Amino acid sequence: CFKAVCVLVGVSIIIFFVQVFSANIFDASGKMAVCVPSDGTAARTPPNVILITFDALSAEDMSLYGYKLKTTPHMDSFAGESYSFKNMYANANWTRPGVASILTGTYPSTHRLILTGMHNCFLPDELKNKNIAAVLKGKGYQTAAIVSNLAYGHPSTNDTYQYFDYAPFDTDEPGFRKYTVQSFIPKPLKIFFLRIGTAAHYWATDIAASYLHFFYKRMIEPIDQTRWNTQTGAPAELTFELAHRYLQSAKPPFFLWIHVVPPHFPYLPKDPFKKQFLKEDIFLTLTGLAIPGVSLEKSYPDELQPVISKLRLRYDEFILNADHDYSLFLNKIRTEGYLDTSIIMIA
Repeated sequence: CFKAVCVLVGVSIIIFFVQVFSANIFDASGKMAVCVPSDGTAARTPPNVILITFDALSAEDMSLYGYKLKTTPHMDSFAGESYSFKNMYANANWTRPGVASILTGTYPSTHRLILTGMHNCFLPDELKNKNIAAVLKGKGYQTAAIVSNLAYGHPSTNDTYQYFDYAPFDTDEPGFRKYTVQSFIPKPLKIFFLRIGTAAHYWATDIAASYLHFFYKRMIEPIDQTRWNTQTGAPAELTFELAHRYLQSAKPPFFLWIHVVPPHFPYLPKDPFKKQFLKEDIFLTLTGLAIPGVSLEKSYPDELQPVISKLRLRYDEFILNADHDYSLFLNKIRTEGYLDTSIIMIA
């Protein structure tokens, strides 16, 4: 009764897979479309919607789109039962405007969330209630966002926060975001940031980030250098685990947005994936990823291309790692029947 769809869109030329019941959630009259099983009985509820986005995932490095290395075997497999749209372009080259475009269906020139500062977290008035969470919430959906990139991806940074019934700014889950803002803030201040996040969330993230920098440099880094230097701060597997836990209590129809940081820099794949494509003992730590003469603000000279190409292989390994973690989540929700009752979009 369903078809699967794959769409290219987003943050860094990334992909959507959409597993759907029918062509649209809503029919021409604006009424909710429902799945009609083969026995002719109508489904009791509209389809759930699950949107999964990967931070900084490049289509150029995905085997799904012909890349030379097998970086996305599980996404490749899912694409076999999905529609695949290849004629799409990134709306921006970094997270905040890219995510805002995904959520609102507009170009950065329209939604204007294009800067890094705390002042640039508000949508224009005409877009306030024109995003996927607002539309689905208005149709009776329960809405949730499990987002690991608090600084530029969380709903509090793109003015969609009020349309999510559940969008935690923090979590006490052991091991989750070990090296980012939340895990180093004492509990009273953590609660303060959470409370502020519901009212003045557009600047809470910036304050928290500043606090982390001060606190980490003076208290955490000297005693935790090895762990901080070798592991990613927001593993995709734990983001997916939290999302799966949410599903256990979610009431259909629901909209769940899951945003994972990998394969965003720093490229620190776990051991099973490390050295899959680059066997050399280089680019294995956060500090070791730095390349003299290369910065975020400037392009690198041509003579550094051989080194950059090797670093790209670590990035490819991180994609492979993220693809694996995604597959574990997909297998769980497939076993639990969500693929038969949901639209699944993977970007």
